[in-house]
Amino acid sequence: MPHLILVRHGQSEWNLEKRFTGWVDVDLTGKGKLEACKSGEYIKELNLNIDYFYSSFQLRAINTLKLIQDTLRNKKKPIKAWQLNERHYGVLTGLNKDEMRIKLGEDKIHEFRRSWDIKPEPLNKNNPYHPININTYKAVPRDKIPDTESLKDTFERVIKYYISNIQDKLLDNKNILISAHGNSIK
Repeated sequence: MPHLILVRHGQSEWNLEKRFTGWVDVDLTGKGKLEACKSGEYIKELNLNIDYFYSSFQLRAINTLKLIQDTLRNKKKPIKAWQLNERHYGVLTGLNKDEMRIKLGEDKIHEFRRSWDIKPEPLNKNNPYHPININTYKAVPRDKIPDTESLKDTFERVIKYYISNIQDKLLDNKNILISAHGNSIK
């Protein structure tokens, strides 16, 4: 029986600061690195041979995966896919979650975060946090880079990639580990 292991990245710098991160490329904190190593230890206890490793394009997921692979002593080259990126939070990107709860209200923030098809206003393309202004995404077709996303948008992006690139490997009895983000692995 094949295994699909989904790992949410360890604590990032912006998680610590309670900021909406989305597609901004921030790294792990010390705690996040320890969480990744601990995940690696748990996975090691399963005594599974992982055939394929995947991560999003984002540093926090890539470095989580690297630490897990180091713990597993597995040097297989991971497959990086921007389609596994976190949800894009639009104009909320970079803003403090607690401050936005005060400004917009708890109900509105909850609606943005948990509603299936409601998304924040788009992030201005001139904003330095917009993915078109981040070097990590230069190879992503510009028409595929969102200005904002709902959970539905994120799901559709991820599931399309999963069906095209991962599902057949599982059906072929391959074990897969994916390091990604809370919304993209839901």
